[in-house]
Amino acid sequence: MKIAIFTDAYIDATGGIPNAIRAQADELERQGHIVKIFCPGQASVDSRVVLIATHKELRIAGSPVAKRPEVVETEILKQFPDFGKEYDIIHVHWEASCSLAGMRLAKRFRIPLVVTMHGREDIGLTAYIPRGLRSLVAWMITTAQKRYIPYIVKISRDDYLAKNYMQRKMWEMMVNQANFADVVITPSEHFRKKLEHYGVKRKIVAIPTGVADEVIEKIKAEKKKSRGELRILWNSRISPEKRIMALLLALKEMKEKYFLGVFGDGGDKQQAEKFVAENGINAEFYGGVEYDEMIDKMRDYDVVAMMSYDYDTQGLTIDEAEVMGMPVVLVDKNLTENLPEGGYVLVGEFNKGKESGDFCRGRKPASETEVAAALDELAKNPEKVAKMREVLLKHRDEVRESRRIKRMIGVYRELIEKSP
Repeated sequence: MKIAIFTDAYIDATGGIPNAIRAQADELERQGHIVKIFCPGQASVDSRVVLIATHKELRIAGSPVAKRPEVVETEILKQFPDFGKEYDIIHVHWEASCSLAGMRLAKRFRIPLVVTMHGREDIGLTAYIPRGLRSLVAWMITTAQKRYIPYIVKISRDDYLAKNYMQRKMWEMMVNQANFADVVITPSEHFRKKLEHYGVKRKIVAIPTGVADEVIEKIKAEKKKSRGELRILWNSRISPEKRIMALLLALKEMKEKYFLGVFGDGGDKQQAEKFVAENGINAEFYGGVEYDEMIDKMRDYDVVAMMSYDYDTQGLTIDEAEVMGMPVVLVDKNLTENLPEGGYVLVGEFNKGKESGDFCRGRKPASETEVAAALDELAKNPEKVAKMREVLLKHRDEVRESRRIKRMIGVYRELIEKSP
């Protein structure tokens, strides 16, 4: 098959979506398929990448920004006049200009369209846009998107995830984009349920992103020696939605010895560093590192902390931890979906009970006191960490991208067979 991937994520950047796209593309190629990746940018070291029309000066959060969808389409068709005959599938991984161009090209040339809905844009907007501007920005985003795709579903305010105008508009944006696709991919069942809840009518298949097979092959299942302290790893963005401050507040309350290594960058880094310095937190910030280096650094730590709550739809950090045999301490039951029982510590009273998880109405994430107590328990009992490690290592093959891509290929083939 020939697959065209469209995304507004700069593919040479680090981050969940670029990592997911590269893993998908690498595995598809290994299995004999041809992949091209269309994305914004000024340069790329990846031979599969086609850089589309990109603003030279404008950048958002440091990332390049595509020009309007019609400009992107026009330039692509100039460069590839036979575009409509070249691809069997178009797979879109975002909601902005380049992605919209890919969706429109799919419809124009009647190419089967798969759209992966990666994340909660309502929470992303909340994290990055000042409160007073959120409604305006949400209106601008949806008004712009309406120029390019139909807006069939309207969402009313409710007491769940559309409590205000901004949330309502962002869910409309996500749902209407999903309904423009032939098949929708989500990285988790809980996100699939949320999209269906708000009106996605297309077939939705939950396929989590995997870890590249060669990464797993390089990692030895070696035992870790106790160092007299619990070594905690943070390897996510240092941004509001990831909630590093919740972890730092918990560390302030810990009674046992610990060390926190922070790998990553983001808008909350300065605040976090200041808090660490002022409160005597035993932590060090290393900044962002390349993926292979990060995997190697993980060997020096005992557990991974993930404080994200009601935001992440999968969390590649969790899969990487499983491959390394590193227990995960987390506060959102949704994120345990792809973890084996006995390989994680789930903190927070709200996680108890049959109704917890998918619909966390009115519940708050675990307090710093609860998180501190959970970490102290692990620090005092390294044998518990060792047992969880054994559980994870037994299941590490389940996160191989080569296994998970088989379901994606099945989706592609089914669409191609149905295509006129």
